[in-house]
Amino acid sequence: MLTFLFYEQIVRFVEKPAQPEPTPSDPEKALASMGIYVFNAEFLYDQLRIDSKLPNSSHDFGKDIIPSLIEKHRVFAYRFRDAQKGKEDDYWRDVGTLDAFWEANMDLVSVVPQL
Repeated sequence: MLTFLFYEQIVRFVEKPAQPEPTPSDPEKALASMGIYVFNAEFLYDQLRIDSKLPNSSHDFGKDIIPSLIEKHRVFAYRFRDAQKGKEDDYWRDVGTLDAFWEANMDLVSVVPQL
């Protein structure tokens, strides 16, 4: 789950919390990461090397690396929902497990793509 400041700067990231923190504007909704990240490759390699030497890290991207980056660097998000305004049937699903990935593929079997 994500917490933003102005201009979509992320100030907090919690990987799959049991109780997601609601958005200030709607207590029924929470901001979630889609797991799509964009990095300068050299920067990412450096951060992975740093994390690889930390004895207390589980070396998990969502639990260790992203939160560490947020503490030390300016990290920003892109709001997928905002880009979907005016479009029907936007779709997103967590595919963090093989079963979830399979279910998402089955969801899309009957979809007719817009060409």
